[in-house]
Amino acid sequence: MNQADHVSNDVRTCLTVFPILALLILITVFVHQAHLPYKVQLIIEIIKAFIAGGYFIHLIANRRDINATWIMTIVFVAALLFLPIANALNHINGSTDTSRPLQLEKLKEQPEGEHHNVH
Repeated sequence: MNQADHVSNDVRTCLTVFPILALLILITVFVHQAHLPYKVQLIIEIIKAFIAGGYFIHLIANRRDINATWIMTIVFVAALLFLPIANALNHINGSTDTSRPLQLEKLKEQPEGEHHNVH
């Protein structure tokens, strides 16, 4: 394959992938405006990330090192997504309380002389 064919393939890929990503962006905006669950928006964002990474960063191939990169990326993104979700669930379930007003209220309820410093 000569250089002109390679450039032609890259241009064709960009002209195919760009409208798909633009459509997915519009769908994401619609999902957000329609107040649909964030899970739907998150799935769309993950699809966009795979498309961008696969085609624009040329990660779509069967080489071993690229597959390892995909796996590490998926694990890293999953970990980053899990941390805020786990933290939010802790707050929702009441197992973590970081609210200053509630701490001060609990401090007022303690008998005199048993006060602890609230930071």
